[in-house]
Amino acid sequence: MSRLARLSVAAALAPFATPALAQQTAAPGTARDTAGMRPVVVTATRVAVPTAAPTASTTVLQGAELRARGVLTVTDALREVPGAAVVQQGSWGGLTSLFVRGGESRYTKVLIDGVPANQPGGQLDLAFLSLDDVERIEVVRGPTSVLYGSDAISGVVQIFTRQGRGPAAVRGSVRGGSFGSADADVGASGGWSRGSYAIGAAHHRSNGLLGDTSVTVRGTTADVENGFRNTVLTASARLVPDARSDVRASVRWNDGRFHYPTGFDGAIVPLQDATRDDRRLLATIDAGRRLTERLETRLVLASHTMRFQSSNLPSAAMDTLRSYLRSTSDVFRRSAEARANLYVRPGDVLTGGVELSSQGEESRGWTRSRTGPQVPAVPFDQSRRNVGYYAQWLGDVADRFTYSLSGRVDDNQRFGTFTTARASAAYALPTATRVRAAFGTAFKEPLFSENFSTAFSRGNPDLGPERSRSWELAAEQSIGGVVTLGATWFDQRFRDMIQYRPIPRGAPASDSVNYFNLGAANASGVELEARLAERRGVSLVAAYTYLRTRVVDPGASGPPSFARDSALLRRPAHVATATATYRVPRRGALALTSSYVGTRTDADFAVFPSPRVTLGGYARFDAAADVQVTQPAGRRPGVALTLRVDNALDRPYEPVKRYEAPGRVVLVGARFGTP
Repeated sequence: MSRLARLSVAAALAPFATPALAQQTAAPGTARDTAGMRPVVVTATRVAVPTAAPTASTTVLQGAELRARGVLTVTDALREVPGAAVVQQGSWGGLTSLFVRGGESRYTKVLIDGVPANQPGGQLDLAFLSLDDVERIEVVRGPTSVLYGSDAISGVVQIFTRQGRGPAAVRGSVRGGSFGSADADVGASGGWSRGSYAIGAAHHRSNGLLGDTSVTVRGTTADVENGFRNTVLTASARLVPDARSDVRASVRWNDGRFHYPTGFDGAIVPLQDATRDDRRLLATIDAGRRLTERLETRLVLASHTMRFQSSNLPSAAMDTLRSYLRSTSDVFRRSAEARANLYVRPGDVLTGGVELSSQGEESRGWTRSRTGPQVPAVPFDQSRRNVGYYAQWLGDVADRFTYSLSGRVDDNQRFGTFTTARASAAYALPTATRVRAAFGTAFKEPLFSENFSTAFSRGNPDLGPERSRSWELAAEQSIGGVVTLGATWFDQRFRDMIQYRPIPRGAPASDSVNYFNLGAANASGVELEARLAERRGVSLVAAYTYLRTRVVDPGASGPPSFARDSALLRRPAHVATATATYRVPRRGALALTSSYVGTRTDADFAVFPSPRVTLGGYARFDAAADVQVTQPAGRRPGVALTLRVDNALDRPYEPVKRYEAPGRVVLVGARFGTP
């Protein structure tokens, strides 16, 4: 019986076609196939398949392994993924973007327990995503709109939170160090035959890179505020009423604030105490029922409410020479999805689903000049709806040839009907070699500010979605079951990219908008991977990405940052990472990570009209140690001491023009229970 066939039989006995079910029999930190107890992934196809079997480029990061190496943010975890480039604008809490395979930062969809974390239109700041409650992260590279809709042009990042298993257990950790950094988290979890639960709380803070800086204004010295704080509360529960049914509910609350004392040019603005708040509430209910031995159904209800607030208020009595503002945006995303898996025969699974979603944004605020009155901002209140229908055929032939064919139709309130498709296949050779190929299309809907008019621009209600076509070829070789080598070539073509264009004087009403589907760009490259399974306590993971991007069509009058035949901004041509880990059972572990980011193009937005500049490449070395002090005994958790050193050689570099990265960061702490 083939691998997928065994998986199908297992599914008929215990459905696992969604994240909630895929993890139900897993050991901590991984999802497992109930037929063979092997690790599985679910994001690539929405059906759990062994990690060696997906026909898409997939990377799985285990939360426990990352935390044992002192990694506490999703941002730092994603730096190790082939094809991914993470760009952080200065200090902790600064705007953090993810570029996958050369696509825009809005081209990657991020899900938390199946709930989209992106704002409508794809925007997402990763600065406030911590790793405390994360069980694992699955990263699928390549177009996945066919299963996940808008924003999934370059890939999908799916974050699975902790689940309870076995007897009740507690965990926690504290650490602190450079730049006034302090982190703490605590949690509890457990499970029984008919259910499980997990709860957690975490808090992170830092004084920031400029926290020890002061400025003098009119003879008075004032401290610079560059602090960052973030609080996360999570809870989940799962119930199994009978052998055919299950329901899981989860909720996540995030409250973060970042103080930025600089202007858009990166220079300190005297007396400025501007803040950016990021508050989010994500909730989901995922219920399933096996109707027959071959048919299972699921209903998923999801909600994500966001509040973003920016303030730049007077910070002292002498602070009278600037302009001030406050703005608040309330954003929501809600969806209801019904999905069915039909196990036609061993090895073949037909998946079909329909998703109804709505999203909206309401903004308000005010501005005040140094001498003028307070002026209310033009209010903004818009929404839109979408219905998506999708189907997928997942097949396996003789345990060697696996394939998937999928299609989707989206009916959007604003841009009408749009179709996407994907086809992929993989073949396993007798030489422990696996080759695969894939082709797909994807799309991204416009931002609300591009579709609708705001106080600063005129939106275009007739905008269409940005779209793409992508190809990839890959090969993977296993050597003795110990060493795994992989290589992937990819090519992405982005079309109908939305560009801003000033409104000409005297333009007719039909041209009195600022946004049009004008741009086009290409991105292609190669991803290389190597993995050494643990031998005598030593394991190694390494990756290298070569990327070439080019603007094909800048539109009618593209800015210098988007000029014809130029490279796309902030995408390095070369990125390499390697992590070596040495573990001593019941004693601890030591990890060393080296990374290299090559030269890349940026724009100097402090100078008009934002000329292109080249940022130098840099190498960075990180180290972490986890030393077990006491062993767990009964219900008493073990205790360990932790050490993390980032940028150990204290190398200066600029991830973004005019924004320095942190120097050496040393963090010391302790933990109890499972990482």
